[in-house]
Amino acid sequence: MNLYKYLKFIANPKKYYHASIHEKVNNAIKNELRMQSVDTILETDVVVAGYPKSGNTWFQNIITGLYFGIDLDYCNYNLISSLSVDIHIDKYYKRYGDVVFFKSHLQPQPNYKKAILLIRDGRDVMVSYYHHLKKYENPNITYEDLLSSKTTFLPYGAWDIHVNSWLDNPYKADILVIKYEDMLLNTMTQVDKVCTFLNIDRPQSLKTKVIQQSSFGEMKNREITKGWGSYESNPDKTNTFVRKGISGSYKQEFPAHLLSDYTNKIYPTLTKLGYEV
Repeated sequence: MNLYKYLKFIANPKKYYHASIHEKVNNAIKNELRMQSVDTILETDVVVAGYPKSGNTWFQNIITGLYFGIDLDYCNYNLISSLSVDIHIDKYYKRYGDVVFFKSHLQPQPNYKKAILLIRDGRDVMVSYYHHLKKYENPNITYEDLLSSKTTFLPYGAWDIHVNSWLDNPYKADILVIKYEDMLLNTMTQVDKVCTFLNIDRPQSLKTKVIQQSSFGEMKNREITKGWGSYESNPDKTNTFVRKGISGSYKQEFPAHLLSDYTNKIYPTLTKLGYEV
């Protein structure tokens, strides 16, 4: 042990040993398993960015089939997430080629140099996010809780602030904007845009297959039969992560006494993006 390390040990033995073990684990993961921290994002990598419930998981499926050519019928979410890494779940990842895809809900970061930005009508986002939180985090949550600035149910900030932070593009990233509603309306057109953005050429037959295999019905079926984040199936067909995947459900599901105020709050962003108000 050199003098520097000795002095660190004397100052705080417990902290020193903890840091030392942490360093050894990280080195083993990097050198033996050839994995890297999710903080390591290269300029050639692509971040699939979007506010939660904006089609992020849907797009993970599409990228897995479109870019890597994986037959989605034969894989579960574990394989999909290893090829399109969720930075909020995974601490490490393995690089299989020159480009790695990352799923992120964060606002723009200096190391996000190339991104596909997914945008969805904020009112539909809130409805979908409400059901997600009620199912997985707090069964007693209300829409008032979700929309209140005094709660912490929106860890990535308000929808309009998040979207505008990306549209402002403070770090001058190369960004392709994909609207959720356009994906629903004509998925093939948006897939073609993605291929152009990624500079890849894929046969029409593959693109058609990927679109079919990544439909919400197919994703929900895979979740039920193959599991979600594990190899266990999910026989509870009423409690799946994948929900409806439709546009405009806020008109029926968003509480009427809150909808007008929320629409007014995010009105400038809705109109900027061409949404109905």
